[in-house]
Amino acid sequence: MNKTERHEQILALLKEKWESSLATIRDTFVVSRTTLWRDLETLIQREKIVEIRKWIYTLTLDPLMYINTPFFERKAAVYNFDFLRSYWPKNRFLHTEHIHMLDEATQSITLDTTYLEKNQRIIENILIDISYASSWLEWNTYSYLDTEVLIKYNESAKWKSKEETTMILNHKKTINYILHHKNDIPYTDKTIQEIHTLLATWLLQQQYVWIIRNSPVQIGWSTYTPLDNAHQLQQELELFWIKFKEIQNPFEQSLFMLVFLSYFQLFMDVNKRTSRLSCNLPLVKHALPLISFLQAEKRPYINAILAIYELNDPSLMAELYVQNYLLNMHRYTPTI
Repeated sequence: MNKTERHEQILALLKEKWESSLATIRDTFVVSRTTLWRDLETLIQREKIVEIRKWIYTLTLDPLMYINTPFFERKAAVYNFDFLRSYWPKNRFLHTEHIHMLDEATQSITLDTTYLEKNQRIIENILIDISYASSWLEWNTYSYLDTEVLIKYNESAKWKSKEETTMILNHKKTINYILHHKNDIPYTDKTIQEIHTLLATWLLQQQYVWIIRNSPVQIGWSTYTPLDNAHQLQQELELFWIKFKEIQNPFEQSLFMLVFLSYFQLFMDVNKRTSRLSCNLPLVKHALPLISFLQAEKRPYINAILAIYELNDPSLMAELYVQNYLLNMHRYTPTI
């Protein structure tokens, strides 16, 4: 059997078994361990397979193609402890070219500590854009104009539900908290819990506000089952902050928060909103424009979230993040 034939058989084996260990693959071939190791390394370099754990391999998937498969045909996904543990700062979720694009686009921007007070229009743009976009991604039916009237004049759309109005106003409170206390907000569990509380008040039962979850949650349209143990979630948060503080680039910090705070599902509900608002903390602390997801469409956003949940693949979210940041950053930048 030549090398090409071995490669094809390895791919066929992984397609059948989904994932296989080095020992299992070796049992299929009468070749030396070194030869098989080289075959696997070649397939990894060709992006045909990936090593998901030490000596455990699976096929490289097109995340979009996989996620567009009906959820009942996709493999059950449980919380993967290796997803966070295998992260290291130079192995970026954002590709190097993304970092360069974002750094270059913002290199001449400095939002000093007084810009909030001096640029009321920017504050309005931030409050309206983020409140509208984040709520819209949660299927809130407030239009952009309805949101603007509510944010600026505190006039609710009478034909909308109380819950929808509360969701918009909770976003406004949360954004104001982040903007006006940015220098005092630490990177701690309590900060994430405070952001969750501001977003969830009057929308979630009081016993679930602030409290890290200790019971199961189900995620619609997904095969992902998160952790259901508060102690384990607390341990993951501890490791999260250790990893976070090793990251130097604020955009990578922001995406890191967006990905893992969504993945953890720390609370009974309002997790994605918490991740979208929290990921602005590194940006505002580094005097950078915020990210609003103003032009993010629902389907690409859902695809990106599902790829994180079920494949531990942040590539779709990274693309969405960069695209939306570059589209709207100048709405939150003072004109010179």
